[in-house]
Amino acid sequence: MTWTSRALPVEEWPEADRTLWQKACASADDFLDEVGIASTWRPATRRNVQEGYGHALFWLRRHGELDPTLAPSSRWTAERLRRYVTEMRACLKPSTIHVRLVTLEQMVRVIEPDADRSVLKRAKRATHARPDWVRKRQRLRRPDELADFGMELMLDAENTTDRKWHLRASDFRDGLIIAMLAYVPLRHRNMHGLEIGRHLVRRGVAWWITIPGEEMKNHRPLEVEVPRFVVDALERYIEHWRPMLCRGRYTGTRLWVTFYGKPLKYKAFGHQVQTRTAREFGISIPPHAFRDAAATAIALDDPGNFALAASVLGHARLATTQRYYTIAGSHEAATSFGQTLERLRSEAANLDWEPAR
Repeated sequence: MTWTSRALPVEEWPEADRTLWQKACASADDFLDEVGIASTWRPATRRNVQEGYGHALFWLRRHGELDPTLAPSSRWTAERLRRYVTEMRACLKPSTIHVRLVTLEQMVRVIEPDADRSVLKRAKRATHARPDWVRKRQRLRRPDELADFGMELMLDAENTTDRKWHLRASDFRDGLIIAMLAYVPLRHRNMHGLEIGRHLVRRGVAWWITIPGEEMKNHRPLEVEVPRFVVDALERYIEHWRPMLCRGRYTGTRLWVTFYGKPLKYKAFGHQVQTRTAREFGISIPPHAFRDAAATAIALDDPGNFALAASVLGHARLATTQRYYTIAGSHEAATSFGQTLERLRSEAANLDWEPAR
């Protein structure tokens, strides 16, 4: 059977499921009110779980097995889960299948807390996709190497006069994105969503990135200074190239803008980074891999500073950071991560950001 999948919207869910989900997401208006289990989740988490559950309900409805009288957990027998996974395996990646089962189990957990989820948990464990460490190693680059490439893109945009302005502006923007990801390895969503005056704030001669806890994956607020050797390029973009991209059409505060005068979309942000790096290095490097690069560089250059890597990446658990120390292996440290950035700062201080005449 050909796999067809879409997420059933909430308004088409069985009434009982819809009511339970709304209750799970309810926040307290009064300190005596009952707070829903999912009320403290980040909006993105709620959206993902809701969408994953919608996919599962759509599959049931397509097979005529969406019985609104059954409790959510009762619909998912071992036999039914086997068929669900078998159909998904025909055209979905193992990681996508695992996420679908994770979100299904999460939904049942919050809308039916006392239900027996043992079968769902077994299915989730059985479909867990091991990280592709080989591919991770192949696309690993040192932060200074990535930053150098970003700087080159920006310098080419400034010094090349025989290309159309919107191409040069896009080159400069992408170069700045790559350099900032190398120096400040934020998560994809946070770097993409930066807003001038809200997340990106000027204090004297310095620029700071400040992100509230509710927008961070680990729920912890972030405040970090933009490295001084990136500030000239950042200011050049804000004062010259970004207004050209906005073209008088966009008056909002989003930092990254397209030459159509619109904010750069989330997927396009990642696509630009991967396309640029694929041309330069022969393998596409997604925004998240810049975090791998930062953690691995620290593991190689300063293997004793385990907590530094966790702090740089905003990991809530040190076990997450340990993965990158596994990638780094037992290599001896040659130079520290800080010394590398200091060298780049000296080099960047000598760059001339004046536009070509």
